[in-house]
Amino acid sequence: LALLMSSLLSLSAIAQNYNKHEFSVYGGGGLNTFRYSDVASQFDTKSKVGAQFGLNYTYSFNTNWGILSGAEMAFYSAKVETDNYTDAFNTKDVDDTPFEFRIKGGGNLENKQNAVFINIPVMVRYQTTGELKFYAAAGGKIGIPVKADSKLGISAITTTAYYPDDNIEYTDKPFMGIGTF
Repeated sequence: LALLMSSLLSLSAIAQNYNKHEFSVYGGGGLNTFRYSDVASQFDTKSKVGAQFGLNYTYSFNTNWGILSGAEMAFYSAKVETDNYTDAFNTKDVDDTPFEFRIKGGGNLENKQNAVFINIPVMVRYQTTGELKFYAAAGGKIGIPVKADSKLGISAITTTAYYPDDNIEYTDKPFMGIGTF
């Protein structure tokens, strides 16, 4: 739909002579490519739809080349879940004794992330000549985060503390964060 609309807008501009200044309005969307599974295979990433809309200004040096900038509002979303989250890391207790903190059986873990950015594109644009004009732009965007949130839910989690020096694994010490919650 966005491609069709931008094509119609471009076609309406064909009748005009070469102009150094061009303003354009656009919108778009797609699925995210954020993948937790690349770093933690136990996570299942669910693709969520993101969207963007913006206003661009292009200053043309000649009929083919120009520089483009503007402002864009972008919405990003991701969701990951797992039925059995596990993790472990080494730490020390209040007596400075090293132990391994273990997370077991994190059931129905779900993390939803949303972010809103204002993006400022800075690109070089090339446009073909002729009756039907096509263009390509290359460059980058500066992203300024406006809002971000993450909601984590889990039905239950079990934590233990393994002390390798004593070869003991504690399973019920709520004051240390050890137990089933």
